[in-house]
Amino acid sequence: MRMLRPHAGARGFTLIELLLAITISAVILAAVNAVLFGALRLRNRTARMLEDSVARQQALSILKRDLAGIVAPGGETNMAGALLYGGMNGVTDAAGTGMQLFTTSGIVTDYAYWGELQKVAYILREPTNNASQAIGRDLWRIVTRNLLPPLNETFDEQLLLSDVDRFEMTFFDGFTWRTSWGGTNETVPLPRAVRIDLVVAEAEPSERSRGMMGKRNLLPFQLIVPVMVTAATNTTDTATDGGQP
Repeated sequence: MRMLRPHAGARGFTLIELLLAITISAVILAAVNAVLFGALRLRNRTARMLEDSVARQQALSILKRDLAGIVAPGGETNMAGALLYGGMNGVTDAAGTGMQLFTTSGIVTDYAYWGELQKVAYILREPTNNASQAIGRDLWRIVTRNLLPPLNETFDEQLLLSDVDRFEMTFFDGFTWRTSWGGTNETVPLPRAVRIDLVVAEAEPSERSRGMMGKRNLLPFQLIVPVMVTAATNTTDTATDGGQP
């Protein structure tokens, strides 16, 4: 019986060569995995930053639109009230940093029973959803569209922005910036301009991924809106007739 012998030039891989190949493959896979994982984290962080930026820009745009359409108190219809900062009527403002104004930013549709004039309030509230994960308060926009209600006022509440660390307003009366505005107690019903200082708290990415909100970044935003409405003064002058009482 004839037995075949392997060719003298043919040889297999040794155990050391296999181990070396496996080690090199493992190193390459680990490097590729690190690169892919880093790219995925960068993608998620960029997407989250874009989402947060869109929400902030939308909130600032709504604030600017409401302030640009502010209406002076009184008028022919006598439906617009005074600009108030803190102590609003019918709205609970625990933080004392809320603002209430009358503006023409309402949208007129064929299905609405009201016009463009509406009462808008901005207040800060403690978060109710995911309060343990929150690192700031919520900015709410409260709108009253029907200014002639039959019984009680009805509000439409809209959450504008979360994780707000600070929301403050100052008012320019023509000479200085003031930190308060007292409505009908003012000599001039409306300021010349309104400045909004908004600070948003953002958690560190590493802290957010672990569910810890200890470390945070503060992102400041400032918005200045000139008031183009000229209103009559709140004081009344005594009329005289030729100097005679």
